[in-house]
Amino acid sequence: IEALNDVSMRFERGRCIALIGPNGSGKSTLMKCILGLVHFQSGDILFKGTSIRGKADYRNSIGYMPQYCRY
Repeated sequence: IEALNDVSMRFERGRCIALIGPNGSGKSTLMKCILGLVHFQSGDILFKGTSIRGKADYRNSIGYMPQYCRY
């Protein structure tokens, strides 16, 4: 299943970002990719100009509050 296709975003430092859209539009999938919880097959995500592939320390700079918290 292709969840995200041709997505390009740029977030400026110090900004609060909200992802909004209808159910099934890919918001959660995008966040999971950014947080390294879902591995994407193509493309790349850059954090401060560096690829996040195979890295985890960048997550310390990201604040994330899911709507539901499941343990």
